[in-house]
Amino acid sequence: MEIVDPENSERFLNEFKSEKAINYGNLISISFSNQMPQTTDLDKPDNQSNYNVLTSRDFEKNQSERIEELLILFQVIINNDSVIMDDLSERIGKFLEGREPTLKTKKFSMGSKKEFRFEVDQISQTKQWKSAEQLISKYLTIKTPIQEMNVLHFADLEILVKALSSEDVAYLKTNLLKSSSFQKFKISFLESTVDESLHTLIGQPYRIVSDSKKVWYFRIPNTDCYIHVVLNTHDVDNKNPKVITFKRVAKEDTPFN
Repeated sequence: MEIVDPENSERFLNEFKSEKAINYGNLISISFSNQMPQTTDLDKPDNQSNYNVLTSRDFEKNQSERIEELLILFQVIINNDSVIMDDLSERIGKFLEGREPTLKTKKFSMGSKKEFRFEVDQISQTKQWKSAEQLISKYLTIKTPIQEMNVLHFADLEILVKALSSEDVAYLKTNLLKSSSFQKFKISFLESTVDESLHTLIGQPYRIVSDSKKVWYFRIPNTDCYIHVVLNTHDVDNKNPKVITFKRVAKEDTPFN
């Protein structure tokens, strides 16, 4: 499955002005616009009818109980130099939950033609999110704090978030050590409050490569595997995201074999 990025998104997305669902076999692509009717307007007969038609006619065409990928694309309309997202996360959550029977997906992906910041608090409570094994969102900046995103069940994750703290790193390390499904998390972040307190929270690094790059290994209980953590806070002119990766590795791929 291909992940939509700004270069190839036209293959999936034309100029939608509301939410639509399109089937590609084992992939369903849904586009959302921030110019769709407001939630408060959905009570009006005409809007409610159109909303229900889109949900039942397009999204429910695929009657599979499980697909390979659910791809959500965002068309961001800029009005007077501002992006109005309002309660888009809640509306997307309602759209996904409206399908009967519940559709499950292996991969949950989100993409956009334009960079913008977005909450996933409501989307992360949907059955589609909770049932997915992979989460990919490399071109949307997620504003929701990592500890409120409901991500610990994923095996693989690659996301861009607004901010990450030392406490967030400790939270991920503690909980991923308990996960039987975890394989690899890659989290890029724009703002950082990761500081020396991280050493107190998770321990001293196994290796300090530079002032901006540090490496840890943590033994996964009752296994011969480790979590390999690499933190890279190098940022050229404050333009590039910082990155942290958590990866499950076999003992033979560590310095401890």
